[in-house]
Amino acid sequence: MIIITPEFHRQLWLNFSAFRLISMPFIISLIIFIFAIYDPEHGQVNILIPALYAYYTCVFVWGNYAVAHTASSEVNINTWDFQRMSSIGPWELTIGKLFGSTSYVWYTGGLLLSLIAYCYHYADDTVLEETLFNAFSSSTELIIFLILTGIMGHTVSFWATSSNSGRKNATSSATFILGCAASYGILRLIAVSSAAGEPMIHWHSWEVNQNTFVILSLLYFVFWAIIALQKNIRDKLQFRNSPFVLLIFLISLCIYVTGYFSSKVIGSNFTANLTAMDLKNHMISFKLFGSFMIFALSTYAFVFADARNLSKYRRCIYAFKNREWKRFFENIPAWVGCAAILLLLYFATIIQSNLTYEQQKALRSIFAFTTSILFFIARDGLIYHSLLIGKIERHKAFLVSMYILMIYVLIPAMFFALAKSFGWDAANIISASFYPTITDNILMAVMPIIYQTVMALTILYFVIKSLKVEQTALSAYKIKC
Repeated sequence: MIIITPEFHRQLWLNFSAFRLISMPFIISLIIFIFAIYDPEHGQVNILIPALYAYYTCVFVWGNYAVAHTASSEVNINTWDFQRMSSIGPWELTIGKLFGSTSYVWYTGGLLLSLIAYCYHYADDTVLEETLFNAFSSSTELIIFLILTGIMGHTVSFWATSSNSGRKNATSSATFILGCAASYGILRLIAVSSAAGEPMIHWHSWEVNQNTFVILSLLYFVFWAIIALQKNIRDKLQFRNSPFVLLIFLISLCIYVTGYFSSKVIGSNFTANLTAMDLKNHMISFKLFGSFMIFALSTYAFVFADARNLSKYRRCIYAFKNREWKRFFENIPAWVGCAAILLLLYFATIIQSNLTYEQQKALRSIFAFTTSILFFIARDGLIYHSLLIGKIERHKAFLVSMYILMIYVLIPAMFFALAKSFGWDAANIISASFYPTITDNILMAVMPIIYQTVMALTILYFVIKSLKVEQTALSAYKIKC
């Protein structure tokens, strides 16, 4: 079994001893005895809330601290460097550290969960309302939520800490707080939404019980959080990550998010006068557009993330020239796959809009808005590459921040101020020049950003040309020496 790994065994030896095995049940039994003596008739009810807060402290606070401290301390004492050179694989290391470092926490949490499940049936409505337990129909659902939110927080904390594992003297304070916020925040959000929401969730064409749907959603996000953690560990172990896993996640995220786009969620006023076929076409259009926006944001984010990695582009080009396809796909930038699916969704959205909307004004607005988003992504991506690629300046983040501030805030504000001072009615043109705009005037929405994209491409061309000149001069200098 994958959980029976050397790393997991090592963590068990570090966390467990005969004294620790005996001491925690003894302490919990003593607390139960005190409450039973204090109020024999209502001991089970009185201990429910303390047991819950003890679980918060143990799993949400202590557990997140343990997993964050394990990662950071192993960096500082060079244990991480030894493990990188060992034969332990990424999955073995991920599962071993995630669940091994918190093994004693879950041992204690398991005892507290047993206590909570036992006392839950004795609590009256007043206690349940005070603790938001009334959001859960049974103690089984409550325990599942407590376990899944704990694992989610630990995964987030471990992922954030391992992301900084390349730095010496790494600290775990911020990541520990992030994990605690994830655990308790998700649980509190679930409790509040479940108490105030409808008993059934409309997702795609199904109606699902709310608590069942939330449990399945938590399992979905916990699964992908652990996958993201494993990919991060692979990167630290200097394995190559295939972009296909990322694409699968984004496609599944689109399916999950657009499942909420149903006629009952959008509103009966909008869908009341539609035939069954028109309603189906509208739902498909909404879902395609929602998926388009998810991939647009993802492409933008990964264009920025990959802009700094010149060596990755070189490895990808070298593998393509030599027809080393496995190495090519391992080194292909993440934004390339996202952009390919984004283009497919773009064409699918345009085609579906022609089937859905009869008004030419609506068709032109959708075409103009989606097209302008593509060119805005292209323009900013080209600028990010021009600013970041092949450079070793320390203030890259400052350069990008200044660019975003100038292009999205200061320059548009300056043009709006000039237009107002001279009495020009140019608000629509200025908006279309600096932001994606919903308008039926295609030329006004698309042409300004096309010009800007061409200028950004020209800038990147000269930047790459200067890099080639520098590389040629360096090679000639080495040969001469």
